[in-house]
Amino acid sequence: MRSKNTILILLLSVLTACSNSGQKVELPINANDTIFPIEYIKQVSLKRKTIFCRKDINFDKLIPVDRAFYNKWIEYQKVNGMPDSILGMDYGTRYFFFDFKEFDNKFLLTILLHDEWSFNNLFHFTFNKVQKRVTNIDWIGNLHAGDMTRATIKNIFEYNPEGDKLTSSGISINKNYFKKGYVRSYDSIVYRFKFDLEKTEKKTLASINYKDTIWNQK
Repeated sequence: MRSKNTILILLLSVLTACSNSGQKVELPINANDTIFPIEYIKQVSLKRKTIFCRKDINFDKLIPVDRAFYNKWIEYQKVNGMPDSILGMDYGTRYFFFDFKEFDNKFLLTILLHDEWSFNNLFHFTFNKVQKRVTNIDWIGNLHAGDMTRATIKNIFEYNPEGDKLTSSGISINKNYFKKGYVRSYDSIVYRFKFDLEKTEKKTLASINYKDTIWNQK
């Protein structure tokens, strides 16, 4: 079995390697009520990439979710794995269309939620094209603003070639200072998602919590 230090080094290596306002497109009138507007979404969203992290995203070019789409498909929706969480609108909150992947029987869409703390949370929607309904909404991670004064948060997202399986890897490094140095804490977790038509399968592949102490050299 690999040591914690070895796994941590591998995660850091992977995460390190991932190294104009949005245009307005009108939502078709006949898509406001009962029809999931797939063609519209394809116009305002990015084609799904195999791998990406925050530095790959040009946030200025993401297109905001319009009110009609928000009211019908986002507001008050529950999120899998987060029983107390319901999607809504708070002060400083904005939703953006992110990416999509289309199949014969399903349509996959990711919406980015930006809040006042600059946490860009990603919510993944699975739409059943036969039954014409959203079957799953899953939180898959966030694209954080980056380095803070005492914490560094990095995330990387990697899809399979088909675009319906995701490995999400994240690590946060916090520093708690004291007179003679600081304690550095590592928290890392790796999830794998499989977006099936009726159910999203989520597995934890690795989870690490680790601390070390850095002493001043004086």
